[in-house]
Amino acid sequence: MKNEGIITKGISGIYTVFDGENFLECSARGIFRKNNMKPLPGDRIVFSEGVIEEIKPRKNCFIRPAVANLDQIAFFMSVKSPEPDMFLLDKMFFTALEYNVDFIICINKCDYDGDGFADTVKKIYEPLGTDVVLMQAVNGVGISCIADKFQGKITALAGQSGVGKSTTVNGIFQKNIMITGNISEKSERGKHTTRHAELIKYGSGFIIDTPGFSAHELPEYDIRQLRDFYPEFLKYRGDCKFKECIHINEPGCAVKEQVEKGNIDLGRYERYIKFVEEINIRKANKYK
Repeated sequence: MKNEGIITKGISGIYTVFDGENFLECSARGIFRKNNMKPLPGDRIVFSEGVIEEIKPRKNCFIRPAVANLDQIAFFMSVKSPEPDMFLLDKMFFTALEYNVDFIICINKCDYDGDGFADTVKKIYEPLGTDVVLMQAVNGVGISCIADKFQGKITALAGQSGVGKSTTVNGIFQKNIMITGNISEKSERGKHTTRHAELIKYGSGFIIDTPGFSAHELPEYDIRQLRDFYPEFLKYRGDCKFKECIHINEPGCAVKEQVEKGNIDLGRYERYIKFVEEINIRKANKYK
């Protein structure tokens, strides 16, 4: 008899499958290897007698980390220790836009926020369609808010080590589901505490702690692709003098004008220029 389920974990060719009631172990038919298609956590599958027979069409598929069918990415950052990585934040925001998944920014350790960093991030990113949740995970503040957002969805957790991802998940379950990492005083970076992507059942949804996202590299975007990942640019692009304006050196650029007026965040714009430079360097090196 054929059954349906979702893969929650895969290690050494053995896949854990949740069928709506129970967690079962399955192997995969050799046809998947022949077709160069590996079952992934998040895959919705058809199985029979402990063997995965079919992988249903994916709505998205990530290579690093190797997961499928994400509904949203929850990006964790802290006010301090480690210092917030705004470049990583923007890279993950691009990823969410590219794969058409929702994006949540979780700002932890807000009790150390003496400079209004969290409110600044809210002011910049919420108008771009992003939820921003302020947290003090060790004190339980914000836990219930983020837990509600995880219901009914497959959510990948992303962000630097030590920003509170594991503490948040442990707080949601009220027990130690994940190992928490300590921050090295010397490097200000947390130790990696998660080794593989695994879906953790929570209510009507699943949570994935994905170490691969923490070192997320900028994909090989075309500059025009990158430009279109900035919703705040799209609003003014039609007012630029040149139709294919890149918003850096062109005269009559409406986007640069709005940056000067303070209607587009300067930090976001400056990071955009750095990303464009990174794309140009990569392209130049490719043809050396």
